[in-house]
Amino acid sequence: MIGFQLTSVALLCTMCLVNGYAGIFGDECPVELSQKTSRACQERRYRQLLANKNIYQLVPISFLPNEPIRWLNMTSDKMRAVFSKHPFEQWEFNIYLAKTAGGAEILKQWHKLNAGEDIQSFADFVKIYTFFRKAQEKLGDPYFKNPSDEEPFQNIIKYWMRDKVFAEQRLAGVNPMTLMRISTDRENVGLKWSELKKVLNQEFDWENLIINTPNMPKISLPKAISSKMVFVLRYPLLDYLPAMPDIMESRPHRKMWDPTSPITFFAVHPNNRNNLIPIAIQMDVKPGSPVYTPKDDGLWMLAKLSVQGADLGYNQVAEHLTKTHLLLEPFCVSKDRQLSENHPLHQIIKYHCRGISITDKLAFQLLLGPNENLHKLFPYGYRGAVNIALKSYRQTSWKDTDFMGNIKKRGLDFRTLLYFPYRDDGKFIFETIQKAVREYVNQYYECDEDVQSDYELQNFMNEVSADGVGIDGGNGNVKDLPNELTSVDSLVVFLTRLLWQLSAQHAALNYPVTDYGGFTLNMPTKLYRDSRVSDDVFSLFSFPNANISAQHAIVAFSLTNYRYDSLFDYGSQLPDKRGRDVISKWFNFLQRRVQPSLEKRNQNRFKGDHLTYPYLLPRWIPNGVQT
Repeated sequence: MIGFQLTSVALLCTMCLVNGYAGIFGDECPVELSQKTSRACQERRYRQLLANKNIYQLVPISFLPNEPIRWLNMTSDKMRAVFSKHPFEQWEFNIYLAKTAGGAEILKQWHKLNAGEDIQSFADFVKIYTFFRKAQEKLGDPYFKNPSDEEPFQNIIKYWMRDKVFAEQRLAGVNPMTLMRISTDRENVGLKWSELKKVLNQEFDWENLIINTPNMPKISLPKAISSKMVFVLRYPLLDYLPAMPDIMESRPHRKMWDPTSPITFFAVHPNNRNNLIPIAIQMDVKPGSPVYTPKDDGLWMLAKLSVQGADLGYNQVAEHLTKTHLLLEPFCVSKDRQLSENHPLHQIIKYHCRGISITDKLAFQLLLGPNENLHKLFPYGYRGAVNIALKSYRQTSWKDTDFMGNIKKRGLDFRTLLYFPYRDDGKFIFETIQKAVREYVNQYYECDEDVQSDYELQNFMNEVSADGVGIDGGNGNVKDLPNELTSVDSLVVFLTRLLWQLSAQHAALNYPVTDYGGFTLNMPTKLYRDSRVSDDVFSLFSFPNANISAQHAIVAFSLTNYRYDSLFDYGSQLPDKRGRDVISKWFNFLQRRVQPSLEKRNQNRFKGDHLTYPYLLPRWIPNGVQT
């Protein structure tokens, strides 16, 4: 049903068409499916979309012209001219600009107050973190609040050195997307041991890893793997990244560590699958890389910090930037090109897309450009960050939006790992979004033929899908996305995953950076060898200097400390009663039923000495990708 034209509106579901038809007796066109509205409104919608196509276009990123990424064709200046006056986007746009300018001013203020000073104690890192956090929060209430200030929360400043906190950040921290279970060749989940051991240091005694771990059963590693006890962090996209010159540290007695791709092993006791325990870290994927365990004291601490830095960089570029911002922008641009403002799907998608093109355009160069933020912060610099982004995007597809499928694929079901807040709270939110979407869709699509004959919807799918055909087909270049929808169920699945990815998934990948990723002691983006101490000693000198820590903090808080709205809060603003009632109902359900339930979970986690997970509490989930 690709490319329906106004002259050929299919009558595949006569009863649905008659029941849903909305005639026009005045100047106002109703919210309705493209094939169900009047001839006059169809023509008006067509003219509107034709005009929009001249304004909003999907093009390759100008400095990456041969890559598959697509985004809005506007320059930063043109975007400012368009969005600063846009009736729907302008308010959020102006707040975003003020936030960006405010962050730059905060950094200037810090440099003025601390000119020439450097780190003298671990407490100085806490002062830097606290300064930027408080300064950012003062930029504007209510948009700059943090859930960790208002909900039960383990203080990372106190507990960052604990192995338990290190492990649980894989499940409730910045990056809940990389941990997977080590599996046998008979399984189709996780990372197979036969593949993983190809990149391991063969001189290390892997066979007895579990036996040599305190408070673990005295069984071999292969047997523990068969018992579904062993997990791993592995970052293939970080393999063999070259270092770039350190533009933030010029003192000759300090040498930045080269980029690494660490491999981290975790285990759970078969009788206590509630506690994930780190048991070994191989420092890099390169042959012969050393392996450390908790018995190695200072070297173990350095190994954990190297994992933390790798995890933060990987998450922010591969999972956050690539799989939310860059994957989703084509949908948000195309909705203005293919879905009329009077289309019921446009009515809700616009709230979830608000701000994404602004954020991507204005922040992309500031993050990935030469001498910009990621160049300053990470040892692989801007070239390495771009390399990670491109490799990640080439591997990314619509399949990555399958929330429960991803959990299953990584072998992280409830029976295997009891404590996993992202999985458990995410499932509650995902299922609520799914129920809301189904009820909303059912208000407008009474049968499968309604979906098939909705030519605006079909044109939308055809444009965004990499398999699209015709003039606009394939503009969005999203792999594994169907180029047409043929049933109500397929529409519900698609829309659920789109809204999930734009709202809750982005929240899960972005906002924990405020609490974990912005604190240098917990997640240093660089580590150093310093001639004042031996290379095998963990010390204050292992960490970045004050300027890097300040840059680290302001980037973290500028990116992750801003929420414009909360999930489904726009029901009262919808012009059509059918949609208005549904969205308002599910917003109330989130606030009155889901919120208290998840708050109770977090209270129990806090009492049980686990990291809490406030990031998927409904009141803290924005509708879209706003930062």
